[in-house]
Amino acid sequence: MNRKVWAIALGLLLVLALAACSGDEDNDAQNDNQGENEEQTEENKDTAEEENQDVPDPVAVVNGEEISKEQFTNQYNAMKQQYEGMGVNVEENKEQLQESIVNSLVDSELLVQYAKQAGINVDDQEVEKQYEEIKGQLESEEQMQEFLKVNNMSSEEELKPRIKEQLQVEKYVEEQTDQAEVTDQELQEEYDKMVGQMEEQAEQSDQEQDIPSFEEAKPQLEEQLKQTKEQEQIKELVKKLRDDSEIKVNM
Repeated sequence: MNRKVWAIALGLLLVLALAACSGDEDNDAQNDNQGENEEQTEENKDTAEEENQDVPDPVAVVNGEEISKEQFTNQYNAMKQQYEGMGVNVEENKEQLQESIVNSLVDSELLVQYAKQAGINVDDQEVEKQYEEIKGQLESEEQMQEFLKVNNMSSEEELKPRIKEQLQVEKYVEEQTDQAEVTDQELQEEYDKMVGQMEEQAEQSDQEQDIPSFEEAKPQLEEQLKQTKEQEQIKELVKKLRDDSEIKVNM
């Protein structure tokens, strides 16, 4: 199972937080704009809190475990900044975003709970390796603190236990799903679809498209199809866990 495919809340936020913390490649420019960026970040946080002031606490209860308003607000703020950076009008899609975040948090909690119930073991060396990888991408204490906050952690001591949970979930998902297989027919159909889209784009833009051969495109198409199939399996797994669980969403 490809680790990058499934997106429980922690995995999703790790990506978002690291992307947000990476900053500009030009460190001098980053330092010059640090005050402005911090002010903008605080403004975004205040706005997110105002937008979510009517959100109940807890936002959901999963098999007796509460998902707090603070968890929801932290993820909402991270997603809001991410989408606004892509030019998406968050206000117009606020309810959809809120619903998506609650579902993500519920699914995350379910996977963590069932992975622990299954007795999944994780080697300390695996945890340490991922911990060092994360620290290597966070270049300052300020970035670490922002990373921890976005991921609903109050101190760095909470990071390794959270990484362990993440790895437990990965192994649990691998055990509960099958290795995705892609047939030649599926690859050919996906290739034909891609060629059709590229030809249509070329016609609309009146610019010639450099269309790769089937053999050139095959590795990427195969990976995409595998990921799609893996995502579908994970959705089915989470649906089953939801059916077997007691879940109360308060929003």
